[in-house]
Amino acid sequence: MVRKRQDSFIQSGGGTVTPYGVVYDNGMKLEQVYDGQFFPCYYYEPRATMVAATPKSEPENTEHITWLYLPMAQEEIDRVLQRSGIADSADARPGWNTVNCQMK
Repeated sequence: MVRKRQDSFIQSGGGTVTPYGVVYDNGMKLEQVYDGQFFPCYYYEPRATMVAATPKSEPENTEHITWLYLPMAQEEIDRVLQRSGIADSADARPGWNTVNCQMK
């Protein structure tokens, strides 16, 4: 059954064959939201407290925001801040930014 459907799609000529399979345009528009260092805001789990941390060396309205999803162990906080270039939590500016996330 699945094989017949696959053959039908391939024979229709609408797909592009790649080394990983056949790709079809389903009309979905993709956008890049990860810049290689800062993850965009997202709901990690229901009712998590989200704190925005930014480096004190950057302006308050910077787009370089590191999101902390509390509760979180101190070791996790330190690791997340270090990954975003904040060497010490004293160098971070916590904030309660307006959050525009969509629940997935």
